[in-house]
Amino acid sequence: LARSLADFDPAAMTPALENRQLDGFDVLVAASRVKCPTLLMVGDTSLDGMLPEPDASALASALPDATRLDFPGVG
Repeated sequence: LARSLADFDPAAMTPALENRQLDGFDVLVAASRVKCPTLLMVGDTSLDGMLPEPDASALASALPDATRLDFPGVG
């Protein structure tokens, strides 16, 4: 473990520390390549659900075989 830390380049953490770790990543393109059935569970954003409606709809549309379940009143 100590040897691994000695070899670790701290610059590898820069994108995450600067909130750039997803630069150039397109979630809808990635979703369109999913090969298995997918269950998309969408919580209520007014109660801290993480996926706003427009994003949930876009993701459900991009997934080739998605079942979407909405949970109103649940964060």
